[in-house]
Formats: sequence, structure tokens, C-alpha cells
Amino acid sequence: PWSWKDTISGFIIEDCAQCVGGKWKGKKAGTFGDIAIFSGQGTKNLTMGEGGWLCMDDEELYERCCSIRNHGDYYKYKFPNKKYPYLQNVFGYNLRCTELQAAIGRCQLKKLPMFLKHFKKNAEMIFDLLPEGIEPPYIPKEVEHAYFILGCKWLKNPSLKQKFLESLWNRRKREKMLFSDKLPDIPGSNQPPGYTIGGGYSQPLYDIPLYQKYKRLCPNTEQYIKQALWIDIHRFTTDERIKKEMEIFNKVYKEIEG
Repeated sequence: PWSWKDTISGFIIEDCAQCVGGKWKGKKAGTFGDIAIFSGQGTKNLTMGEGGWLCMDDEELYERCCSIRNHGDYYKYKFPNKKYPYLQNVFGYNLRCTELQAAIGRCQLKKLPMFLKHFKKNAEMIFDLLPEGIEPPYIPKEVEHAYFILGCKWLKNPSLKQKFLESLWNRRKREKMLFSDKLPDIPGSNQPPGYTIGGGYSQPLYDIPLYQKYKRLCPNTEQYIKQALWIDIHRFTTDERIKKEMEIFNKVYKEIEG
């Protein structure tokens, strides 16, 4: 009999971890592929503390996912299985999301439109207040952005970016705008949602020892790392706080620019 395994080379798995509520040409993220994976981890736009959820419209695929997440057990189709005789027990894991987390997630989903409206308003306020030397992300007209992280570009001398981040962190600390006074290894990394301004990834994936054997020349990736400036002071944040943060941001930028 036909099985989804026969067409596995053509499967599309969507990583929607940071794009809940996002759309392209009116079609929601999570509805393009065969399986969509969303994250409810604590820093995401819609959080249930930890864990996540999968979306699909294939019953057999759903059963296999249920099996994998819970020690290889099946729930609906026990063996022997006349409807799906080609299903076999698989090696499973202990990846269950708790019912309490799921209940929180379901409640949060009802609030998602309100969250997205709030994030967009705050993000657009930040874009309007950015200094001339920092470029906001390009958002095509057919895209409805989820505004998880505002990935901006540092247009000036890349060597000044780290100096700017360090000065900004110290100024924000003096102004009591930080969640924690502990200096992070990566600027901004120890801040929860709504507090982070940082440089994003500090190195390409292929520079991590585990992946160095796959290293290839990726000049665009390396240039992006030099220029990336990640701003996350827009989610679950008041207008007053954003204005204060951007006032500090602009003052430090002008000092660094000289």
C-alpha cells in the first residue's frame, strides 16, 4: 500500500519556532509544508514556558509523531494494525509536553492577535527612532512579520559595533534598564524577552568544533555576523520604556560615531 514514506524525499518540514502568526501572501507560517514545528520556549512570541507543538493534516504522520515523542508507543493504532499494516514500532523518546503547558499554550493562542499587534506597533516605533547608520530589516509588502527579533544592520565600521554594544550595556546598567547586572559572555544574552540588545550570533556554525569538518567559505554569513545588530526591546514593553531605551541608544551611538 501507499505510504508517506514513499515520498519522503519530497517532504517539507517547516521550522516556525520564531514565526508564530507570520504570513506570506496571506498564507500563515505553518501551512506550507507537511509538518510545521512551533516553539513555546520561554523567549518566544507565544510562550508556555517550554516545549512546543507540531501541525499537520496527515493522520498517519500524526500517529508516528505521537509515537516518537513517547517511547515509541502508539495511541490510536495498536498492533496488529489492519488500517496501517506498514506502521512499525519505532525508537521513541521522552519528549512529552505536559498538560499544564499545553493548557497555557491554548490560552496564549487566543491572545496571539493582540500580541502581534502590540509587537508590530512597538517595532515600528523603534524603526522610526533608529539612527541613520543602523538599517532596519527589510520587510516585503507581501510579508506579515511576526517581529520576534528585530534584526538590524550596522552600516558603519564593523569594528565599532562591539565597542558600541559594550558602551550601551554600561549606560543601560547605570540607567537601571537591565534585567540583570551580570555581564553576559555575549552582549545581551542574559536578558529575557523585552530587554535584549546584542550582536546576534558571534561566529558561523562551521566554526564550532563539532561542525568544523563541514567548513566551507561563506563570505555572506561572515559579513552578516560583523554587521548584525539584534534588538528585542519591543515585546511585552511599554511605549515609555521603548522611548527611554532608544534615547539611550541614540546617545551612545553618537558618542561612538564621534
